[in-house]
Amino acid sequence: MRSCAHALVAESLPLLQSAKDIGNLRRDRRCLAVSVEPDQLKRALAFLDVLFRTLEKAGYAVEATEPKAVDRRDGGTATFDTLPGETRARRGEEVVGLEITVHRWAWGGKETRGLKLHLTNAEHGVTPDSWCDTTTRTLEMQTRDVVRMIVSSILVKEAKARARREKEKAEQRRLEEKARAEAQSAMTADLQARVAAWREAADIRSLLEEVARRRQQGLPAPDESLVRMGEAPCCSPCRSRSSSSRVGDLNRRLGVPPPPR
Repeated sequence: MRSCAHALVAESLPLLQSAKDIGNLRRDRRCLAVSVEPDQLKRALAFLDVLFRTLEKAGYAVEATEPKAVDRRDGGTATFDTLPGETRARRGEEVVGLEITVHRWAWGGKETRGLKLHLTNAEHGVTPDSWCDTTTRTLEMQTRDVVRMIVSSILVKEAKARARREKEKAEQRRLEEKARAEAQSAMTADLQARVAAWREAADIRSLLEEVARRRQQGLPAPDESLVRMGEAPCCSPCRSRSSSSRVGDLNRRLGVPPPPR
């Protein structure tokens, strides 16, 4: 492994070399997700060193997260646990987890141990999501394929996130347009009711003025039949049956005798 290793690799090497239990180590300290045999440790970290530098050159960040404490409640009793830190490639809000473990396979009748890289939360449908040593290809020989799948997975995650945001925006616009339409409808109905009330009040004022004028002149009150026909000298067209009924009511309230028939 090169002397000027990536910062995450340089930080994790002494921790992994001295760890008796790597699982517990990642629950106590920030460390790369590497669980391999001691004789494979430097090789695994050298592979991650190349992988991290390649991803960063392509515009992606790499990180090792801190362990995360969680509160697990069981039967009303609080029990505390710690989730191990993760090793991740990131661009923006989208991440892909990385983990190197031991790979075992039989070769020549003997068990052989090597390295295996697994993407812990690759986007569904983006395959493969793991690579390992084989009899013909080492993990290092597959670095380009690993980078391509990490990038593809993050790109798919970004595309899906954009689609979700556009869908949410479209739904928000639909709800806003619906609210505006309902408000406009309510305002129109209110205006129509106000106009109808104003017209009714104007009709009543005109009728009262006509009745008063006729009383002063000794003329009979407007004939309901004429009002229904739209022929009364009222200044507004009281053509509806309800308007003619109001004429009779007003005549009776004012003490105006009905015209002879």
